[in-house]
Amino acid sequence: MTVDKPGVTQGAGMANFAKFLRQIVSDNPTTFRVMGPDETESNKLSEIYKAGKKVWVNGYLPEDEDGGNLSPTGRVMEMLSEHTVEGWLEGYILSGRHGMLNSYEPFIHIIDSMVNQHAKWIEKCLEVSWREAIASLNILLTSTVWRQGMWKRDHDHGVSANAPSQTTTASLIRSDTSLPCDPCSGGTDVPV
Repeated sequence: MTVDKPGVTQGAGMANFAKFLRQIVSDNPTTFRVMGPDETESNKLSEIYKAGKKVWVNGYLPEDEDGGNLSPTGRVMEMLSEHTVEGWLEGYILSGRHGMLNSYEPFIHIIDSMVNQHAKWIEKCLEVSWREAIASLNILLTSTVWRQGMWKRDHDHGVSANAPSQTTTASLIRSDTSLPCDPCSGGTDVPV
């Protein structure tokens, strides 16, 4: 994204981040995966599919003839189960590789305790000299702090999905095992 003048350029943050992720997947075709609960497209990360499609090894149906971003050698792993994909990511990084989990922020609180337990395990690993360092457990939270009206319109029930607990969980973990980062946006970027 070209920024001609500070403070006036507008762009879609996730769409631009997806281009960055596409390059990471392209540059690391055997050591980086993106995992999530079937939301890669709706999280505006579909640019990744140009470098690595969804893993699919169970054959194709006639309705899959358009490709559907499916491939037996895909780099994106999806299943509508946050705790399963978080477990996949832990296992993947423990094998010496790298990855990222993406999910809507209101649903990610399902794995708060898993992330906390992983951080405790990493904390103990830092205390022993023989344990090799592992890659970080990267979690991308999207669609943070949804509005009640938006949730009701999109999902046709009146339950609020505001649940910024994952950010809170990450911020309470030791600083050498957790580093929550917020992207710049109109709400967080302050011109100097």
